[in-house]
Amino acid sequence: MKSSFQTATPWILVLLVILIASNSYAQRAITWKGGTPGMKNDWFCPQNWSTSSVPDEFSDVIIPDVSTSTFASPVIKSGDVEINSLQILSNAVLTIDKAASVIVTSRVIGLTPGKIKGEGRLILEDHSDQGITRLVADRSN
Repeated sequence: MKSSFQTATPWILVLLVILIASNSYAQRAITWKGGTPGMKNDWFCPQNWSTSSVPDEFSDVIIPDVSTSTFASPVIKSGDVEINSLQILSNAVLTIDKAASVIVTSRVIGLTPGKIKGEGRLILEDHSDQGITRLVADRSN
């Protein structure tokens, strides 16, 4: 006859695997710091971010006002960046150069004129809760 612990062990292991898997794919907030010597504005420099890692498709990105700290707003010079959400705080700026694009899959907060600079593309995917199904802002024209 099996003990109740032996019967419960497989279920405990399954639950543990599910918890670990769900945490590795959960959205995470990540805030721009900037200011790393030699790469002070580089989006792709891990040290410029609060988590010491570059945002990915699971990241909720927050761009703060850096006018009183590092004076280094983020710049994406080339490539495609995909993130879960983007929040641009008051007096903050994000620059997307001509050879770059940013794809936001969930939501955008604080997007007002002048907060996105450069000639790159901002692509908002499936923002149905904000009345947008797909928006591409291409500033290269």
